[in-house]
Amino acid sequence: MKKVIAAGGLTLSSFSLFAATETSMFTFPSLVAGMLLVSWLLAILQAGNAVNRVLDILLGVATLAFLSTHNLVAIIICALILLAECYFSQQKKAQRMALWLNVVSLLLFLGFSVAFFTDYLSGAWPPVAVVFHYIFANLDTYFRREKRLRIALSSQLHTNEAHNDKQLLLERSLFLNGYDNWQVQSLNRVLVLIKLEGLGQINRMVGHDFGDLLIAKLGKKINDELKTGDVLSLSLFNEDVQLCYLGGVDFAFAVDTSVEAHLHQRLIHRIYDVVHKPTQVDNIDSELSLRAAIVEDKKQLTAQQLLAQAHLAIEFTSEIDWLITFQKEIAERADKRRQLLSDLSVLDFDKDFQLYFHPVVDIETNQILFIELLLRWHHTKFGTLEAKHFIDEISAAGLTLPIARWVSEKAAELALAIKLEEINVPISVNLFGKELLQDEFIDHLADVLVEHRLTEGDIIIEAPVNVFMGLPDFGESILRRLKENNIAVCLDDLGIEPLQLSRLPRLALNYVKVDGSIVKELTENVNTRSLLSGIIDMSNSLGIKVVCEGIESETQYTYISSMKCHAAQGYLFSRPLPNVGLLGWLKQWQKRLANGERPY
Repeated sequence: MKKVIAAGGLTLSSFSLFAATETSMFTFPSLVAGMLLVSWLLAILQAGNAVNRVLDILLGVATLAFLSTHNLVAIIICALILLAECYFSQQKKAQRMALWLNVVSLLLFLGFSVAFFTDYLSGAWPPVAVVFHYIFANLDTYFRREKRLRIALSSQLHTNEAHNDKQLLLERSLFLNGYDNWQVQSLNRVLVLIKLEGLGQINRMVGHDFGDLLIAKLGKKINDELKTGDVLSLSLFNEDVQLCYLGGVDFAFAVDTSVEAHLHQRLIHRIYDVVHKPTQVDNIDSELSLRAAIVEDKKQLTAQQLLAQAHLAIEFTSEIDWLITFQKEIAERADKRRQLLSDLSVLDFDKDFQLYFHPVVDIETNQILFIELLLRWHHTKFGTLEAKHFIDEISAAGLTLPIARWVSEKAAELALAIKLEEINVPISVNLFGKELLQDEFIDHLADVLVEHRLTEGDIIIEAPVNVFMGLPDFGESILRRLKENNIAVCLDDLGIEPLQLSRLPRLALNYVKVDGSIVKELTENVNTRSLLSGIIDMSNSLGIKVVCEGIESETQYTYISSMKCHAAQGYLFSRPLPNVGLLGWLKQWQKRLANGERPY
């Protein structure tokens, strides 16, 4: 169809030239008219969308009208249409070249038009600018289309290559059936799950097609490492294949350890070396990491059951552990999580939850600097659970914000009760992290303060260091909002990571809690003492009060006292106690101080 229209345009222009020649009136304007007609038709054929097609048609008609009449209105219309094309090109930010070509065409057209009306050029020159516009538009569209075709072809080739490589691996159903039918006299069978990590970042940087090809290439390399007679091998396309591709980033294989008891471990370490070596795709070296789970088939379970246990092993162990062997305890933790999630759905906060208190003591005066509230769950089956044992379940159940609201309201009630007893001791609340990022919760805290007639510093928000460090712009805006609402902020669990310490000056904090793991090393490690001393000196210079957690002995207390640490918290002073006895405990502490006695 395009060829027919183009041929028609050429025929029309030929007739125009022939007619002009026959009447001895062949002129420069007639040549421009023919060129305009042909380029106009070609540009319409190449245009990328309906808007461009309509504008090109209008531009051609207006230009031909100008050639015939030399009317000022026609030239203004042409200029406006070119300006509109510039505008629509600017809207499509990916087509920068089209924008500049349209701008140049507009400027040429305006320049030729001004020259025509000042009698410097003939009336055929403004349409020449339109001809160049059509030619440039045609070429730009053509090259962009060719580029898209090349990209699409390359992507298709990558997809086909990745697909072909994956086809040479076992599918899940084939592997599961093959394992269940594996005739081995002994029970010494082991299933291994391999999970590759780090692909998400590669997909974001280079694209999913690249990631798929990388996974396919690594799968082929891993399969080559498994070519031994003791690994489950199935025939696929007349070739023996050992590795199963489960989908995503997961692979699996099975080993008979009757002859060599630790064969599976040796194979896993070989696979580890393969994965951690750069794999080249499209001249780009990429490197992934892996985690592996080992499940020993001692009860003649199905492959599906073994895979489920392998996934549990990876899910319920620390990410630091890259090689995990499934144990009974992992299944028990999974059962416990399911039980907790089920119980959370019918939880009564007032009935099932209780707040415990743990004091923070001013080292210089032995006064209570503030009281930290700790969440406890009195579970009917598992007993009293600390918050750290069910935080993940709270998040999974979507109860983070409701529980944070409940805790903050209870804290405000306690803070008000303490103030009514004319005791000046703030209450701190531990947050689980994510709820701190929500304006809704900060607004709730502000309302709670007003409702309970609390003033600046009566409520302290404690949050783990990773929460603040993960906030955009180091969480300055969030901390500013808390400060505006008279809420003090304590950074909890400060460790020894250089990144944490370097960001500390950027955070408008009232308190910093040094993690108890640092305190434990004080008596044994000189470097730890120097580090802690540096943290305390830096915080003091910033006007931040430092609290050392985990103080359990007089020796530790003496060390931090000599370093000018502001306060301490730990079993040396008190263990966490139910909040119902808080007021009596505070009065007893103050009474001992007033009598000149040591309160702990």
